[in-house]
Formats: sequence, C-alpha cells, structure tokens
Amino acid sequence: MNGAIINRPKKLILSSIYIIFLLTIPCGALVAGKLEDARIPDEVLTELAYLLKFIGTENEAPNFEPGRIANLLGFVAKQNTNSRLYHDGTSFGLPSAYYGLDINRSLEDVLRYVYNPSIPYCSIAPSTVRICQLKETNKGQKSWPLLWKLLPDLDKPIVIRGVERVTNTPDLFSGAYYSYDQDRTLILFKYQDRKILASISKQKGKSDVGKKGLVLGTDDSWDYIYTGEEGLTKSGLNWVRSYMYDSFGIALYHEINPSKPLVRCGIFKWVRAGWAKMNVVRPEHIYNGMERFAKAFKQILEYPELPRDYELAKSFSKIESMSFEELRTKIKDYLTTLENRYRNEKKLSKKWRTYLFENEKYINQLKREEMQSILFVEHLKRLLGKNYPMDASQ
Repeated sequence: MNGAIINRPKKLILSSIYIIFLLTIPCGALVAGKLEDARIPDEVLTELAYLLKFIGTENEAPNFEPGRIANLLGFVAKQNTNSRLYHDGTSFGLPSAYYGLDINRSLEDVLRYVYNPSIPYCSIAPSTVRICQLKETNKGQKSWPLLWKLLPDLDKPIVIRGVERVTNTPDLFSGAYYSYDQDRTLILFKYQDRKILASISKQKGKSDVGKKGLVLGTDDSWDYIYTGEEGLTKSGLNWVRSYMYDSFGIALYHEINPSKPLVRCGIFKWVRAGWAKMNVVRPEHIYNGMERFAKAFKQILEYPELPRDYELAKSFSKIESMSFEELRTKIKDYLTTLENRYRNEKKLSKKWRTYLFENEKYINQLKREEMQSILFVEHLKRLLGKNYPMDASQ
C-alpha cells in the first residue's frame, strides 16, 4: 500500500492534498451568509418517510391519506423565509437540506408550466436542469397527464408514477454535470380545502460518471458548456471520476390561500456525491443548489409578460420540429453569439476557445435533444427580455 502511494505521480498527490484542503474549509466559508443550523422536527421526518413509500413504478403502496402528512404541510406553510438551514441530521443516511419559496401564481398556473408535457422542464429550471425526459409512466404513457385539468375533481388523491432521465447543469465549483435515471411519483390531492401537489423523486442507482462542463459569465446568464468528456473542469481536478451516488427529494406545491394566487413550494433534498465512494456533499451545498434553482424558477414563473402556457408550448414545438441540420445551423449561430458575448471571459483559455469556436468539435458531439435544450433556453431568454439577439424558434 505505501509503495503504491510513493509511486503516484506528483500531480496526483498534489491534487489529492488540494481536495483534502477543500473538504476542511469551514462550512460557513462555502455559503453566502451563515445560516442558523436547525433540525427538521421528528414528526415531520416521520411524514417524509411516509411519502417516500410511494416512490417507484413497481411500488404498490397503500392508498394515500392526506391526513398522514398534516405536520409536514404545517411545517411548509409556516416556512416562508429561509433564515435557517434545516436538515434531518442523519435520519435518512444522506446529507440533506430544506428550502422554501413563494410563487405568486395559482396552483393551476404552476401546473400548466411546470408539469406540462409540451413545455420542456429545462425552460422552467434553466440553471439546474439541462434535460429531463419522462421515459414512461405506470399507466404506460410517455407523458404526464394534464394535471391542471384534474384540479376540479379531487374527491380522492390522484397518484401517478413514472421514470425520468435527467442531466443537470454544470456545478458552479467543479464544473461537473451528471446524468441518471430517477423514479418520480406525483400525488395531487386536497387537504382542508387546499389543493396540493407532492412531487417525490429518487435516483435509480449511481449516476453516469461526471463530465466536464463550464459556466460562462454569471450563473443567471444560463450559458453552459457540456463537453461530454469525463472529469472535472476545476484546475488540478480534471482526473477525478466523480458520481452522484444517491439522491432523493420531496417538493410540495401548497396552495396557501385559495382566494388569491399564491403557492408555497417546500423542497426537501438529500444527496450523496463525490469520488472513490467518498461523499463530499454537505447540507449547505444542497441548500445552495436549491437556492440556485429557486432564483430562476421564481423569476420565470412570476415574469409579468410570460406568454400563456399554450403560446409557450407552440413556440417550443417549432424547435422540436426542426431537422437535425436546422438545429446544427442554429447552434452555430448560438456559438457565434457566445463568442461575441464572452470575448473577454477569463475562463475561456485558448484551448477552450479552439474547442468551441475554431472547429466543429464541440457541435459534433451534441445530440439532437441536447441541441434542442440549448435552443429552448435561448428562446426563453429572449421572451424574458434579456436582450439576446438570437430568436431560436424562427
């Protein structure tokens, strides 16, 4: 064992020391502002465990009883600020965190945008999701039902299960992005005259090995590069074979007041990820990731001039109907836009510039759905008034 360590390349040893240094940074140094540490109440944890029983297409859990999660719903209803970093300690065996946000839209509107088969999820969560594709539901369908049409008739809970394929966006620190399958269960129900959606997801096995990505500019520009090459982008760590080993989450969309458009979204998330079977995730990392998601999510859904869901779906359908060559032509225009936009970007070394702009190596490794996801987000940027010159749907 000692001989193997002595014979390691010097670069590998230095990189390992660098990783150890990062793992010993005080928690507060990795987050913007130190949040007060708090534990999720035991009665809420019990009810979260109850919800997790409904995950999996093959799972034949008993009929869902809304009263069984009364404490959980009360917890979400009260958490309208994020002054504390709530987590579950070690109850579920993975690092965890909670995040709450309010959406000033009706539950019907939220469902029309977020769970609309004709609106790609990357256009609603562009800072965290590259691609999210439903593979199949337990009803044998290739798309989720139109949930908003089920709201008028909720005499009993509606439970739908499916399997999704997910690729996330590059991590802000390491640049890595991951692809994995996950089970998802949607439960639409009514409790005390309030309509609620519970969305429960769990990763199926470990993810594909992490691949090198790049965040260009500020994160709210939503400009991400995906190389398809294994490793981390962070200098000194490009050799690391990292994975998301396990993750699961529960999101509750709670119609706080049926008389006005307000939905409180409470998100509980658990993640274990790293390399060599070593977990490097802490609750504050998970919290930061959810905050990253929430910022874009809220901005989009509350944008005053956001087109109606059917109008948005129509423009996205134009992108989906493009031929492969039409998509390539659009992506070439997109890369030209990126080159002009980030002409002075320090992250873009000569190697990166050559890879992206001076040959077709980057565009040649993009699949159809990957090119579409870029154009979906570019089209959304234009609709949000970000003054981007490219109209991806035309």
